Amino acid sequence: MKRVFLSIILVASAQLLQATVWTVSFDTRPAQFTNLQVAVDTASAGDTILINGYQSSGNTYIRKPLVLMGEKMDEPGNQSNNGITNPYPRTRIYRLYLGRFNSYTGADGTKIYGLDIDRVYLNPAFTGAQAGQESLNDILIERCRVNRFEFDSYIDGQLSNITIRNTVITNQLSLTQYSSTRTLSNILITNCVFSNANLYAYNAPNLAGNVVVRNSVFINRTASNCFSNIKGLIVENNVFYRSEPGGCTHCTYNNNLTYLCNDNTLPPSSGNSVGSGNIEGVDPQWLNYPAQGAAGWTQYHDYSSSAGSPVLGTGTNGTNIGLMG
Repeated sequence: MKRVFLSIILVASAQLLQATVWTVSFDTRPAQFTNLQVAVDTASAGDTILINGYQSSGNTYIRKPLVLMGEKMDEPGNQSNNGITNPYPRTRIYRLYLGRFNSYTGADGTKIYGLDIDRVYLNPAFTGAQAGQESLNDILIERCRVNRFEFDSYIDGQLSNITIRNTVITNQLSLTQYSSTRTLSNILITNCVFSNANLYAYNAPNLAGNVVVRNSVFINRTASNCFSNIKGLIVENNVFYRSEPGGCTHCTYNNNLTYLCNDNTLPPSSGNSVGSGNIEGVDPQWLNYPAQGAAGWTQYHDYSSSAGSPVLGTGTNGTNIGLMG
């Protein structure tokens, strides 16, 4: 995650070639806009918005398909790294809302890269909606740092094909905030770091395998479980390092690893969960991580493993367990 912006440019080059590119700056560097919401309102569906600088407050509402690309999410300003001082902070926006204008126009297809975001809300509600019209689909959030996700509304909408990948989550990912009957389909949370964070669902709806947490790492959560009110989740190829893997009922735990947890048992002894291929109480041998755990994620951690590590080749279908799978 250390060279985020260059990776993002390569990933999104196809979109850049096909769309208008707009620029937003929250610092002294030149750009077309200094206000992100104005840039979003100006952009057409499918356009790309490049962002740098630090937004300390304010809400941004997206109700059309856009690509948002930050300069970086993982490096504080004025910090020397390998002898090079970076004068600019990570790219931060305060709160981001993905939703709909109406049944025809919404944020479906939006992609978010390389941003530090306080909160991300996915809420398909709109005025005058009829049954079945409140949906949000095909969202990608990648290489970001997000304090809190909320799949959020007081209505019963549908969220499908939502991917959160290579992202650091530092507080909570709430799958059904306020509505226990929301329809979730093909929700993938993969190759993420949960740093003292948990996965939560209001009123414990049965996810029925429609939400998958795969190849992620959970660190520094021993005071409470990594899951809360979660039922029917698929949990595979993850590492729980000093983080409690419980709180998930009727879930499927396959090929995960625990280490230094209060209870390393997988599947957890309570909750009627099932699974196989798990590795209990074994050091994943990460290349750069404090042996007794860390207070939280930093960009200097290295979650790849040395030769002979128990995570290599022991995941589902012979893949690796953890971020490198």
